[in-house]
Amino acid sequence: MRSLRSHASLAALACTAAAILVLTPSPARAADASPDTFDLRIAAELRALNPAAEVPWIEANRLRDAELHQRAANGYRRVVNLAPAFYHAKRRLAMELLVLGERQAALDLLRGAYAAAETPENLTALARALVYTDRAYPDVLALTDPVTQAEAGEALALASRALEIRPDDPMALGALCMAALRVRDHARLRAAAERLVVVEPISLASHVYLAFSCSIDGRWEDARAEIERAHALGLPDAEYQKWLAELPRGGQLGGERATEARPHLTTRHFAAIAEWLLITWLTGLLLLLAVGSLLSWATLRRAEELPATPAGAVTGIDAFLRRIYRSVLWLSCLYYYSSMPILLLIVIGVGGALIYMLFTLDRIPIKVVLVIAGITAVTAWSLVKSLVVRGRDEDPGERIDMERHSALASVLREVAAKVGTRPIDNAYMTPGTEIAVMERGGMARQLRGNPERCLILGAGVLAGLSLGEFKSILAHEYGHFSNRDTAGGGFALAVRRSMQAMAQNLIAGDVARWYNPAWLFVLGFNRVFLRISQGASRLQEVMADRWAAIAYGSAAFVTGLCHVIENSVRFDLRSAATLKGVVDHREPLTNLYRQAPSDGGPDEEEIAKAIAAVLEAEPSPYDSHPSPADRMDWVDAMDAPGMEADGEDGDVWSLFSDREEVERRMTAQVRENMRQLYGIAIAAGPPAPQ
Repeated sequence: MRSLRSHASLAALACTAAAILVLTPSPARAADASPDTFDLRIAAELRALNPAAEVPWIEANRLRDAELHQRAANGYRRVVNLAPAFYHAKRRLAMELLVLGERQAALDLLRGAYAAAETPENLTALARALVYTDRAYPDVLALTDPVTQAEAGEALALASRALEIRPDDPMALGALCMAALRVRDHARLRAAAERLVVVEPISLASHVYLAFSCSIDGRWEDARAEIERAHALGLPDAEYQKWLAELPRGGQLGGERATEARPHLTTRHFAAIAEWLLITWLTGLLLLLAVGSLLSWATLRRAEELPATPAGAVTGIDAFLRRIYRSVLWLSCLYYYSSMPILLLIVIGVGGALIYMLFTLDRIPIKVVLVIAGITAVTAWSLVKSLVVRGRDEDPGERIDMERHSALASVLREVAAKVGTRPIDNAYMTPGTEIAVMERGGMARQLRGNPERCLILGAGVLAGLSLGEFKSILAHEYGHFSNRDTAGGGFALAVRRSMQAMAQNLIAGDVARWYNPAWLFVLGFNRVFLRISQGASRLQEVMADRWAAIAYGSAAFVTGLCHVIENSVRFDLRSAATLKGVVDHREPLTNLYRQAPSDGGPDEEEIAKAIAAVLEAEPSPYDSHPSPADRMDWVDAMDAPGMEADGEDGDVWSLFSDREEVERRMTAQVRENMRQLYGIAIAAGPPAPQ
């Protein structure tokens, strides 16, 4: 066994890997963050608490990913102020403060989050913070850094509890390794390090911890083998040389023979092939992204120009832009499917190369080989499954009986005639705030040119919307039919479904990792595809706006669009407050659209600020619509007089004979959604008095 001084030096090296583990969460299995299902789930929780906190939450996450820690901390503070019960924001704020050197404030926040909910994320985050130090080489065995033995012991207990709830969590295992190192619990360090290498085999921190465990046990050859693997995975040369200086040079892995045993040439050979394939793949993506960006710029420039003739039909340069967009979108779809066999070869090639490299070692780590083989097999199967996924043709909402609501049917036919297109076949009511159209049907129906035309109406947006404004909004939607915006698109929809299925399969198989080429492809191509497809959508919206202005006048559409936006924001804020009160106070929910929030809900000033923020928001390249302000300005500039209808009294609800009953059915759907998504059962309440 080596001297205490030697162990102290090795402990310092282990802390370097611990700092990496504390500051850089694993992309797919981190205790705190996940770019996929976990973030979606907690974002839904935040919306239920306070929808106004969602925008600062997204911005804070972006700043955190960019390593702008002070600005990210300020953003998370805003989220905490807006939603004090949302402990996820407290946890992320604490981790930013930890990096900024405010250790005690971070610990206080994490203890508060842990007190609010004993989740694996909160347990692991507190454990990581307790053993974290910003010193480059802390003297772990002398414990002269800010971490005390009591804190290290507490971290050990917290990490152990997190692993009871979520076994094999890599962040919890890493925290357990560091805590065990500080309290000199070598048995737990050995068990955790050996398990961490199995869970995270391609992680330099995993191999450094195991190397330290082996050195404590006097297994010098094993320690040298593990540090060689860590070096191949990115351990800096300076730290690597310090390890070599501390380890004995005897045994099979010592001296020049150890150097010869390292498969550097084989690794570099396969890495060169992978690098070439990656560069080729990225070049294709970048070309598509550049063309999509250029088209987006051209679309916005074109939208600012007035149409040459007072008509909604797409002609001239607008028609040319649409054809280019359609061609680029098809090229993107072809690129996606042609990438599948290449991606499959990369996955199998990388997995096979790693396994081959391991078999060149004097001692073959069978468990690591099995893990790599499993990851490769699951990824390959996920790719194959994503190519045969099919969508389910379900009703987008509750079908509206047109015979019962003949006044609505009459309005729909009138607007279709005004725009000069075939009216919808069916209308559907949803609980939300959308107004949209779509076409659906099998391939045979699509080829015959007679798909089912559907209108979707959100119950939350109809109150106070006048018939004239409603007709103008409908003219916009019918404009999509007239311009053939909803026709075709099956190829692009198939790509969306395939990408979504691939992402879900990779996440379910626990292989959605930063080092997985398939996962990198999903993340990268999704951004490019969204930029192109959403750019095409923005052009379609501009053309449909012109139909609405020409059919019913610029003023009617501008006021109608403004009304829809205001109603959407108002309903989202008020319904969120109502649902929060219903859940917190265990109240019944009879009619979401008329029931006032039990805690008062948002005031008019707050609602007005939220509406202004939406109206003035600048769109991102991934938005499907131009900004509301731009749309209103462009339609106003047309100054179209339209053909306003006379005697249009009342609002949209006057077209329904049973508004109260419709609202109650939509409320029942909201209650069912809460039960299915969050496991929250809400009582219906007493029936309305007759």
